[in-house]
Amino acid sequence: MDRFVSFIGCLVHLLRILLAAVAMLLPALILWLLVGITSAGLGIQSPTFVLISVGLIAAITFASGGYLSARYITPQSWLHPVTASLGLVLLYLSAFTTGDVGALDVGLLLVSAVVTAGGAILGRHVARPPNSSPGT
Repeated sequence: MDRFVSFIGCLVHLLRILLAAVAMLLPALILWLLVGITSAGLGIQSPTFVLISVGLIAAITFASGGYLSARYITPQSWLHPVTASLGLVLLYLSAFTTGDVGALDVGLLLVSAVVTAGGAILGRHVARPPNSSPGT
């Protein structure tokens, strides 16, 4: 019976990580669509604009995904959203890059983890629980 409960617990954590990843992907898709339509309408499609847009969308995506996950999906947890962001970055790196692991790959992983952890820490509830006095 203990193994079954442990297996169910692992599935619950995996589901929370997947939901945190979805909470990161949805804002990314919406922002990318809005930026794409706006830049196409205004005729701004320079490489600099694209690079800045990608960086801002990624930062907003990871921070908001961490915030939403810590606030609603995995209450008080920053580990689930960080694991989800690392999984998304690894998925991106495996799909769109080739060659040896370099400083950029490691940097992407570290930056995504730090930004997501920051969003998750901001999303945690910091209020005291009800019926608690300051002396306890």
